[in-house]
Amino acid sequence: MSQAPGTAIWLGDDGNLSQRRLSETYTPTGSDTLVGVKYSGINPADKKHFLMGLHSFIAGYEFSGIAIAVGPDSPFQLGDAIFGINRPQHQRPASLGAYQDYAITEAQAFFKIPEDMGLKKAAVMVLVAQTVLNGILNCLKFGLPCARGGASGVGVAAIQIAKAAGFGPILATASPQNHQALCDIGATQYFDYKSPTIITDIRSAVEETGMKLRVIFNAVVGSADSLDPNEQPPFKESTPALAKSYCSDEDQPDNLKLTAVLPIVKDPSYKHAMCWRPYDALDFIGCPQDPQAPFRVRKAMEWLMQDHGAH
Repeated sequence: MSQAPGTAIWLGDDGNLSQRRLSETYTPTGSDTLVGVKYSGINPADKKHFLMGLHSFIAGYEFSGIAIAVGPDSPFQLGDAIFGINRPQHQRPASLGAYQDYAITEAQAFFKIPEDMGLKKAAVMVLVAQTVLNGILNCLKFGLPCARGGASGVGVAAIQIAKAAGFGPILATASPQNHQALCDIGATQYFDYKSPTIITDIRSAVEETGMKLRVIFNAVVGSADSLDPNEQPPFKESTPALAKSYCSDEDQPDNLKLTAVLPIVKDPSYKHAMCWRPYDALDFIGCPQDPQAPFRVRKAMEWLMQDHGAH
């Protein structure tokens, strides 16, 4: 199958999206694969990462499609249905963007689609799953968890994966209309995030378990909470500060394990749960990392693929 000219969505240096017509064609090398994109996943990170200095490239990270050309070391074959996520990077190569008709896949975070999954579902799975796995395995390193923003895409994945990994009890915050859905996927207890008594409600619930709440996965930290100085509310009113106040040992930060989907500049006790980390690197986008971190995530993703319907 030949690669025809196509269109793409561009993230500019002003943070705005625009449509572009492409004449460039891509050739896979090494372990890369050229894919005819069928579906692209839409995520808040597609624009929020602009606030981290990532822009001037074809937008989008995750997609699914059909392999139409393969590099000599690619793990895939022509005609394979595959899905996954490419790396975040400032001014990354145009070939890696998800919002275009054809794209190059990097083998690190791409997978062959299970027969019972389908292209559409696959296109929106990897970014949230890898964010959660990185948060749980590499940032939190386990504990009694509370998912702030449980009904968000990452929050839903966090609850499902935490349950599958044997966590419990699992506390979650969300709007009341989402509470039963969170219970159905594994949340033990749920709380209205807008309630004026949410802090005492959560602390009382934790006391009844006889355990300590020392682990927070903040799945909905907003850009104004952590990155944009022109729009920030007082930090004590931000979602990271509120979520931290749920903890049993709030005044003893060394006892807490906190992670969020964006870097929390004003509270370094929060670790950044990234959707993608490079192999064998000691840092990524200015953040130090354990070089084994991405290997743990890959292994866990393969575990999820084995029985994705159960999670």
